[in-house]
Amino acid sequence: MRSDATRLRVAVVYDCLFPGTSGGAERWLWALASELATLGHEVTYVTRDFGVAPLGDDVRVEYLSAADELYTSSGTRRVGPSIAWAVRVGRYLRRHRDDYDAIYVHQTPLWPVLTARAALAGYRGWWGVEWIEWWTKDYWQHYAPGTPGRLGWWVQRKALLASRRILTYAAVTDRRVRAQDPPGPVYRLPGQVYGLVAPGVTGERSPRLPAGPFVLTLGRLVPEKHPDVAVQVMAEIARRHPGTAGVVIGRGPMAQDLAAAARATGEDIRVITDADDDLVVQALAGAAVLLHPSTREGFGLVVVEAAAHGTPTVVVDSDDNAAVELVTPGVNGHVSPVCEETSLTVAVESVLTDAPAYRERTRAWFESVMAERSVSASAKELVRLIETRA
Repeated sequence: MRSDATRLRVAVVYDCLFPGTSGGAERWLWALASELATLGHEVTYVTRDFGVAPLGDDVRVEYLSAADELYTSSGTRRVGPSIAWAVRVGRYLRRHRDDYDAIYVHQTPLWPVLTARAALAGYRGWWGVEWIEWWTKDYWQHYAPGTPGRLGWWVQRKALLASRRILTYAAVTDRRVRAQDPPGPVYRLPGQVYGLVAPGVTGERSPRLPAGPFVLTLGRLVPEKHPDVAVQVMAEIARRHPGTAGVVIGRGPMAQDLAAAARATGEDIRVITDADDDLVVQALAGAAVLLHPSTREGFGLVVVEAAAHGTPTVVVDSDDNAAVELVTPGVNGHVSPVCEETSLTVAVESVLTDAPAYRERTRAWFESVMAERSVSASAKELVRLIETRA
């Protein structure tokens, strides 16, 4: 199966590709694929074509189809395109599995794990599934009430049982996956910290961003991210600290209502739904604090991306929020016990009143975790697992 003594042929399978889509999972997976290539391995990223070229050319990209719209108007994943993608993945792996020494499948959108298992029956190489998060039954009912949620839970369980090997990152996901008593081995990789993939900050701050200090919220505009609460916190901070603005960057079904709510506060709160990567990086670098009131995160990469610029983060303590694992209170941010305006305002204010010291400590935090939880460490551990046939 090996092409030579040291060079592995690795396929990474995911239906999203950065920067065609810009969520944390696809940013991370592209960083991992790139790092594997940097280590000298031949990497193919199997995905859909979003019409945007990937960053760099060390990784070969195999497009199985044009991109469909990923989400419904309510923000949930569309089932039809997910199943169609799964069928394409199964066909591709049946035809090309022997072209690879290892196949690394991302869990989303679940169905491809099942078709991969069928296509890889009898495969002599190494293959595993990256589980970024594990949804509880309660969350499935919140995400898709009734029968769709029950079906989602069933498919998730079947996908876990079908996973030959399971790779996790966050402690909460690792615990939940192991609690399901999967038949295959579970390995927790060191982490998802990486140097920013997006371009660095260049030139003056964009006029779309406030000239003075601002509180930033960045992510999909969906209920579990609670951008509406963020807007109310930003308004209260602006009243307490005149001259401090708010910026919300993201796309999603809440965009229009959020923009109206921001205008209704009468404060300088900007909702930007068409930000490019350079504007995102400028916002992360220029913000006084990142307010991340999400109550469900598989890892919370935005915390790390902000910390790379010395920007501290306020997160919410929630059983489904792995981002809490990335914040050390008083060092690189603050943890609010609840997703509620008053508590989050206090947390943001505590960071703002000690801003220079927080930025210094946050930079030091980033430097420390870069060494122990970096993409390089994860890539090297993954190679070790493949080479030892673990």
